[in-house]
Amino acid sequence: MYKLRLAASAAWGRALAALRSRQWEILAPSSEEAGEEEHLLLLEASEQFPTWPGLLDEAVERGVPVLAAFPADHPQAALGSGSLPARRHDFDMEWFPVAQWDAETLAHLSQRLCCRASSLRRRQQLKEQRLQQKARESLMQKLVHDMKSPLTVMLMDLGMLERWWEKGNSDRFQVGVGRLTQNCEELIGMIQNLLDANRLRERELRVSLVTLGVGAVLREVLENPPSSLEKKNIQLQLDLRHTETSLEMDPSIMGRVLENLLKVAARVTPKGGGVEVSARRVEEQMEIKVGVKEASFDADKALVLLQPYAHDKWRALGVDAGNGIGFNFCRMAVERHGGTLSVESARSGVDFVVRLPNSPKQL
Repeated sequence: MYKLRLAASAAWGRALAALRSRQWEILAPSSEEAGEEEHLLLLEASEQFPTWPGLLDEAVERGVPVLAAFPADHPQAALGSGSLPARRHDFDMEWFPVAQWDAETLAHLSQRLCCRASSLRRRQQLKEQRLQQKARESLMQKLVHDMKSPLTVMLMDLGMLERWWEKGNSDRFQVGVGRLTQNCEELIGMIQNLLDANRLRERELRVSLVTLGVGAVLREVLENPPSSLEKKNIQLQLDLRHTETSLEMDPSIMGRVLENLLKVAARVTPKGGGVEVSARRVEEQMEIKVGVKEASFDADKALVLLQPYAHDKWRALGVDAGNGIGFNFCRMAVERHGGTLSVESARSGVDFVVRLPNSPKQL
């Protein structure tokens, strides 16, 4: 809902008290609500309300649009509207003549407010589209940078592998092969998440549901956890006591969800820290948690993590979660299964929580 502040004399205020709108929350000009920023000021411009010029100047200063109701038998110029361009030439102001406050006048005013709400909605949508476009462009630049990093390391490793092979240094050769494989997997995973996130957004990714025990999906991923856990010496603790419940899911997609959440957990866990994976049945849902015991950010401020193209905001929170594509893929994949992904506070850190229904809606 949008916020509409009324500023009128007692007589007009009583008439406007009958105004109702599903799109507008009506604020009185009382001191208790003075701190709330309105989207529109409905102002009485008449001799019966002599403070209106000052209120108009304040609205101009704050950039709040004004719908000025005035007695129909008074010309607008006599009320000072002619001086408005001197205040601010681009100010959003509309004049609404009132012959008498009756049902027809209130209906006409309600119609004007409906048009105003539609205009505000279009402006907000346009603003959000521009912000998303800017965030997309920023993300693409970061992705190009992130893809160049493993490729550069891979090229260096290939050169070293060639020298180590010629010298017969098998130990170093094996280390180089392992590092080269890890960078290849990282690059492939990044590209796969980007492609599938776009397919999920356009509902072009095929989701094939099968009835399967949750434990089977978890164990397959946990038997070969992401190498980033081992690299930071992170202890992985498992609680799989309640994983025999069968759910309808796409095991390939949900396996990748768990793998990506573990990668994000590894990024935000300090070296030598711990990550705990658990699952339990909660009423008609299965709840899967990836818990970070020593997270470096506050989950109460982490709702931004669930927004698309939020990589810059992640960094502002001090969250080293890479480019955010993997987490964004997880959110959309879980929602495609009829579930939810959330970031929640825990006793000593944060939990990434997946909640899946036993029987998702038809996909």
